[in-house]
Amino acid sequence: MPVHLIESYQKTYSRLPNIIQFFLDELDTSLTTRFEYAQTLEQLIDFLYLKYPQQRLSSIFICSLKQSDYTDFISLTQTYYISNGLNIIDSATYIQKNRKINIVNHFLFFLFNLSIHKEQIFLTNALSKYSIEADDSLTQPERITFWQAVLAAEPPNEHQSAYDKLIRQRNLLIILLSLTMGITAKEITTIKRTDISIDSYEVTIPRGKNKLEVIPIPHRYRDYFQTYWELFKNSSSSHLLHCINGELLTTNKIEQILTEVRFRSGFPRQINTSLLNHTFETMMMAELNNQKAVDWAIGKNDDPSVEPKKVTLEIKLIDLENL
Repeated sequence: MPVHLIESYQKTYSRLPNIIQFFLDELDTSLTTRFEYAQTLEQLIDFLYLKYPQQRLSSIFICSLKQSDYTDFISLTQTYYISNGLNIIDSATYIQKNRKINIVNHFLFFLFNLSIHKEQIFLTNALSKYSIEADDSLTQPERITFWQAVLAAEPPNEHQSAYDKLIRQRNLLIILLSLTMGITAKEITTIKRTDISIDSYEVTIPRGKNKLEVIPIPHRYRDYFQTYWELFKNSSSSHLLHCINGELLTTNKIEQILTEVRFRSGFPRQINTSLLNHTFETMMMAELNNQKAVDWAIGKNDDPSVEPKKVTLEIKLIDLENL
């Protein structure tokens, strides 16, 4: 990890109120992203010093801020980048212009989860203008927008350390395992390094006799798995995915990571593995038109009802950006 980045982060971190330090400590993300969060929230503190020059900016005061305080901060330090003519498929390209808004929204969600705020405060961003379906799966436009937004929110960076790159790829793999392969959060936590084959592009999940256990990695997303493996292969760990502190992932930690990714991307809808798994089922049903075959694909039964090769072929062909 670059020493200058660690020192810069520690210096910024030390200036922040305890409640913001607590928020940063809870993030399971790369140091690069954590530093970006710290810098943005430091700018918020600097803004508040100007707005409330006689006020001591304690944690208690930060927790008492109103939506107008955050709106003023955004409007005076970053232009809203929302185009009325923006096409939903292209909307993810504007995520970079909304990063400050997204970071503030993530902090506000953190305060709401702690019951510090009785109602959730949410600042409008580039994706907020789009209608959201109240369904238990993502629609086709939502799938495209979500994936593109995630990639835009966590772009590859040649200046990142190898470990920061590993964490970025880990986050993408969690999404791909859930959304394009139908693997549940509990199953993800059990994946060992010996369960993945980069040569044959398969992941093995122990589900039981006659169930789909060897799941193909979709052609479109093999590079993401290959990149992760190149960063991970020299690790001594027996498991494939970990928290940033080296501990094994839990189902709760996976949901936390997806929440973090959702806020960084600015996606206006709650994201969890259940939603992503059900979206996978919806995509498979559209292609197979056979519920038993779909249930076999997700490990619910041992009767594929159709030729197993047809099921695995449909998984191989999944493409979130070309539906």
